[in-house]
Amino acid sequence: MGNNILSLITITCALAGVFTPSRASFADDYDVAFGVETKHGQDFGSVTCPFDEVCSAGIDSLGLRITIHVIRSDPRRAYVYIYGRDLSCCYFAGAARSITVDPHEPLSRALFFSGQPARGYLLPQNEYAGTLYLKFHAH
Repeated sequence: MGNNILSLITITCALAGVFTPSRASFADDYDVAFGVETKHGQDFGSVTCPFDEVCSAGIDSLGLRITIHVIRSDPRRAYVYIYGRDLSCCYFAGAARSITVDPHEPLSRALFFSGQPARGYLLPQNEYAGTLYLKFHAH
């Protein structure tokens, strides 16, 4: 339990300090700081994304990729997907392929799993794979 709290504090502090975009930012952009914690390790980074376009970032050290989409006409929702090298990864709660988070929240946290997608009313018991942390900042 102590290691989990320390990891969460480490990731949260890292997310607070990564808002240094690699290119000039424009009013039509937003920044996303992300952190991922798995049994294989943890990593974090940031990406500058344009509104109304799907944005993607790789977490190569963990073999993961996240995609994010925020629509300007509905800025209270960010659509988030996470993919892994292993085709059985990654699903969110309820074996869902994506989640919706509120970009205005100080920090979004989502558990993700490996296994199978939901089929009809069947929800598989997927195995915990990690936690995704997201922090948004609109310009």
